[in-house]
Amino acid sequence: MFERLEQSGEALARERAGERRERIARRIAAAVPGVAVGIDGDAVNISGRGLARRYDRSAALRWGIKEACDE
Repeated sequence: MFERLEQSGEALARERAGERRERIARRIAAAVPGVAVGIDGDAVNISGRGLARRYDRSAALRWGIKEACDE
């Protein structure tokens, strides 16, 4: 009985985590122009030309990504 409950809880947690990753990816794509956002397993990947340099130089970019991840 507890095994079924545990499996149900794990499935629900995986589903919610996937929804959160998708929501974060959408929010980052909307907040940060010129980047590609994708989901790879448990990670949300952000890529774009000169992104590392832009990230280092732009507080607005860093805060945009941070705000997109906070809920």
